[in-house]
Amino acid sequence: MASLSLRTHWFHLSLLVLVLAALLWSGIAPRDRLTWFFETLPAMAALVVLVLTYVHFRFSASAYLALATFLVLLAIGGHYTYGEVPGFEQLQQSLGLSRNYYDRVVHLAGGITGALVLQELLEAFSSLRRGFWRGVVIVGLVLGLSAAYEMVEGLAYAMVGKSAEAFLAIQGDAWDTQWDMALAMLGALVAVAPPWRWLPASREVERAGTPGQAGAQREGWRVPQERLEK
Repeated sequence: MASLSLRTHWFHLSLLVLVLAALLWSGIAPRDRLTWFFETLPAMAALVVLVLTYVHFRFSASAYLALATFLVLLAIGGHYTYGEVPGFEQLQQSLGLSRNYYDRVVHLAGGITGALVLQELLEAFSSLRRGFWRGVVIVGLVLGLSAAYEMVEGLAYAMVGKSAEAFLAIQGDAWDTQWDMALAMLGALVAVAPPWRWLPASREVERAGTPGQAGAQREGWRVPQERLEK
């Protein structure tokens, strides 16, 4: 199994500290405590899973960077609520937009991040080879996860009523759910599109043999030994 260099360790640790700092900051006097809880719960759960599985499985630097960026975006949205994030709020006012578009950016980033993560998981643990059909599977999974999250939002609203309106971030848009899912799918398409094959993970896949071996050969990856022996 590949060992991690000191530089890689520091990079991973720096990203962890960044995300922890963002979550800690977001929890200090958020605009709405219930919204903060709902918005940051997925980030906190993902962080726990990543830390607990780190010894057994590691993603590439690009995937970790995308994950850290996405989790920080969730923390920012949880602190201000998606409809009132500064910068985007000023943009809304100056351009006369009908809503704050921060949540659209988050869903797009979520699609990109989800696709990168799924690509590397499939690379390490699936026999599905890189190509058109793997891209179809990844985009389909991202779209399915996005739909599931939208259903969770609806369930939260059904449970707590109007208190969850800031969490839904509909902002008067009747097509908000469809837009969120479409942007997540767009992000996934961007991540798996041919122009992005310059990413390190993609180059390794092309040079290596089986998917499990390709994942193990990239620095920072650790996969079960029995997977490599197949």
